[in-house]
Amino acid sequence: PAPAGLLGASVTSRPPGTMMQPAEEDLVLTEGGELDHRADASFLSQLTMWWTNSLMNLGGRRELELRDLWRLEEEFTSEARGRALQRAWSTEQAAAKAAGRTASLLRAWRIVHGRALAFTAWLQLVNIFVQILPFHVLNKLLTAIAEGQGPAVGLAWTAVLGALLFVRTLMDSHYIRLLVDVGMQVRAGVMSFVYTKALALTPTARQANSLGQMVNLMSLDTEKLVMASIMLHSSWATIVNIVLIVGSLVMVIGPAALAGVGVVFALMPLTARLAQKMQGLQRQSTRYTDERIKVLNEVLQGIRIIKFYSWEAAFLRRIRELRERELSKLRAKAILKAVNSVFLQAAPAFTTIVTFGTYVWLGGQMSTDNVPVIFTSLALLAQLRQPLTFYPMVLAMLMDARVSATRLERFFSLKELGTSDGGGVCDRQAGKDEVDVSIEGGTFSWDPELTTDGTSGRLADVKGPG
Repeated sequence: PAPAGLLGASVTSRPPGTMMQPAEEDLVLTEGGELDHRADASFLSQLTMWWTNSLMNLGGRRELELRDLWRLEEEFTSEARGRALQRAWSTEQAAAKAAGRTASLLRAWRIVHGRALAFTAWLQLVNIFVQILPFHVLNKLLTAIAEGQGPAVGLAWTAVLGALLFVRTLMDSHYIRLLVDVGMQVRAGVMSFVYTKALALTPTARQANSLGQMVNLMSLDTEKLVMASIMLHSSWATIVNIVLIVGSLVMVIGPAALAGVGVVFALMPLTARLAQKMQGLQRQSTRYTDERIKVLNEVLQGIRIIKFYSWEAAFLRRIRELRERELSKLRAKAILKAVNSVFLQAAPAFTTIVTFGTYVWLGGQMSTDNVPVIFTSLALLAQLRQPLTFYPMVLAMLMDARVSATRLERFFSLKELGTSDGGGVCDRQAGKDEVDVSIEGGTFSWDPELTTDGTSGRLADVKGPG
């Protein structure tokens, strides 16, 4: 195999099976370039994401095709993610049954993605401290300029500031990439699990869950869970970030910073109340969405009968009523979200006014002598704007994801064929060519829910002897 370079590795050094094996002429995708993969990249290449350059250059020259991309490793395929989530859900169901509680999909996800989420949590915590350090370095740089400490000192602090910003950029990029990876794995796992579960539902469970509801689970609810996975750490990291910024303000401007903190805390109960209201509206709108899609499916399936009896107007009226109810809830949620955004967009401005007003009231001077204090405080207050604006969005996403997780928990807990409370699963495998249908050692039964006479559902018990 060709030796690995400083910023990448040759595609020929890749272990078999980790990527597609195209023809030899297809390996050269650009003039003299080779397609590198992260698994073969050197440490420096992975650190700077240099291994993606060949693919980016190729995409800039022409439209990418399937053969240009790397084959997913087995553990990242949709089938593998679905199996992992199914195993974790079975483990969680058993633990919940033993503990006398309801099975939680979040606990199942912790089993599947716990290690990745723990690593990203540690990376986010380190990143928060790296983000706050440049403001202290900026204060030192402004102080050196104001006191005339010489170019050497100023250049030194400038170099430190640039290095911190470079490290911060790298950590932000890798943190986001890792969380997006987790989000895509969540998407693949949930969609695969929903599809597999839908094939194994008992007739009674299938009748209670329309095709539209299952499509909603695989699209809308799954997307909300993906966004929640990406924003999960922001639920606590934003609080830590606010605490560090406020602490830095106290170090720079003194007790006057606590007045600005009061504005932040005054808005928290309002934010929490609005988030609770939005969660309730999301739950209600989702219920109307499911009902509307169920009616639409019934209309499409029975369109001939509806046309024959001229029931179009009645069904259209029913669908419009459900849509209006759904839109009313979504409209109310949008209004609450807008009100929440207005308060939080104005919060940083009020915080700045209150902070500097208190600073002057306590005897501080807004003069050229205090340029380091004023500019550093303004920079910190500007940094405070992001978590204050971002946090309500994170809460809203997590609330929506909680509603979606509850809906998925209910679906995943439905009875299946082939279990002690369901019946038998049909395991579809490629059989012999000369046989269309082959059943070996088969056990046949009715859905136990369909037998109302107390029998077990077995054929002999329902039909009787003989």
